[in-house]
Amino acid sequence: MINASDLKKGDVAKIDGAPHIVENVSVQKPSARGSSSLYKLRFRNLLTKRKVDLVFRGDDALDEADFERRPVQY
Repeated sequence: MINASDLKKGDVAKIDGAPHIVENVSVQKPSARGSSSLYKLRFRNLLTKRKVDLVFRGDDALDEADFERRPVQY
């Protein structure tokens, strides 16, 4: 499990059973006391290539995806 506050660009998480890669991270810190930071994340589904925008609190947990990066030469 990965906390939303630990995600950065290029990380891979599993959302709704499909692997998604983080494309963009935006952090909003509300001015009210006691409220937690909001993390607006843009994901791209690695299977269908669709973009997904989601908002999480810092302590929300996401599943890690089984994902392997390999060097490729074209």
